[in-house]
Amino acid sequence: MHISNKAISLVAAVSLIAAQLLTPVAAYAESDQAAVDQVEATAAEDNLESENPYLSEFSGSSFRYENGNLREDIEPIATFSIPQWPDNATGWGIDVSYAQGQIDWAKVKAAGCDFAILRCGYGSGGNDRQFKKNVEGCKANGIPFGVYLYSYAWDAGIAKQEADWTLKVLSDAGVKPSDLSLPVYYDLENEVGNPSHPAYGKPAGVDGSGNYRVIEGGPATFASIANSYCSAIQRAGYKAGVYANLNWWNNYLSASDFNSWDRWVAQYNSTCDYAGRYSIWQYSSRGTIDGISGTVDVNWWYGPEFGGSNGTDSVGSLVSYEAHVQNIGWQPAVFDGAIAGTTGRNLNLESLDVNLGNDVGSGEIEVRAHVSEIGWQDWTTGKAGTVGRNLPIEALQIRLAGDVAQNYDVWYRVHSADFGWLGWAKNGQSAGSQGFAKSSQAVQIVLTKKGAAALNCNPKLGRPK
Repeated sequence: MHISNKAISLVAAVSLIAAQLLTPVAAYAESDQAAVDQVEATAAEDNLESENPYLSEFSGSSFRYENGNLREDIEPIATFSIPQWPDNATGWGIDVSYAQGQIDWAKVKAAGCDFAILRCGYGSGGNDRQFKKNVEGCKANGIPFGVYLYSYAWDAGIAKQEADWTLKVLSDAGVKPSDLSLPVYYDLENEVGNPSHPAYGKPAGVDGSGNYRVIEGGPATFASIANSYCSAIQRAGYKAGVYANLNWWNNYLSASDFNSWDRWVAQYNSTCDYAGRYSIWQYSSRGTIDGISGTVDVNWWYGPEFGGSNGTDSVGSLVSYEAHVQNIGWQPAVFDGAIAGTTGRNLNLESLDVNLGNDVGSGEIEVRAHVSEIGWQDWTTGKAGTVGRNLPIEALQIRLAGDVAQNYDVWYRVHSADFGWLGWAKNGQSAGSQGFAKSSQAVQIVLTKKGAAALNCNPKLGRPK
């Protein structure tokens, strides 16, 4: 999320090599030396103001940084791009800091960027001086955005100070909770960057004297740190999330506490191998897009489709659901009409976990599945199918119970082997091909206001542009 002054020229040169490999929405815009010089000049003058002297310049060390400089060995050219949208992705976007210099947000929008995540600062006093300009650029061009803070915390007390600093920066920039389409993310990645330090490479904060403070205590300590920060952010009315790389998620951020916040996973690879739920996958730090000179972090989004317009009377973020797919396992949760499962890959849907959003009121969503070799299962709250038995779901029934059933209808349809997408079913009706021994491969689920017009088979809800 930060590229040093020294690295900018090198990064611009590398981008030329990678131009033909980049994903179409991040196609490289050829830049001249004047543009590179302008970025370097901007970065040079952006010596970040801080209330703490040791924070006068960003000096993070992590899987991507070495004393504030982007590491050159973090990803090979082969992982610069992904040739097509991943299954279930509903948006593509970038995350930026002052290192990207002056951004032409109108060009970024026109180039196909669905969202942006803006660095507001780092530690308990570091302020990204491009933050306010980036906020203004996103607002002016209608780009949904979130923010992040790079953490130097080593315990819950310091994390609370970082939360207070984040809220101050947001207030100073005029960013209200209603302005954000994405959460305020807590960037947990800092490590001991001095090779001569006995704890080199271990997770660590940085104190007011610039000394490393190794994070002790295992997953419980990381959960305490995240709880302190995210709870303060949420009390102020903002949504909270956590950013970390795959190694941190698997080894340090494994406590159940993290299920309470949005997950943003960094893995520079052709696939994201994190087994838990996540909403954003940062797949490269070397993407390019028109409007930004040099490279930029690029991400896939798995949440509700931005804009909320899908040609139906559906209302946003009311239902989430996860599919357990043959040979894949549990996929990330999707929302409000997005596709869970796969199409065109001949992989069976084996289990489904459905949950109502927080804003629908009291009640439950119930589901049951017609499973190969079993038949119709009993109604359960939220989950149906089997795991570990290699038995495909052939049909589904979904219904609402309690007060929510008085205010909403639930619609759903399945993609069936050999048949493709079948018609929409509603409020407990059967969707699928029971009796034909054809497996279901994908599903879409939508809540609409009670009595709204029927859905038809044509709109491909939740599909990316």
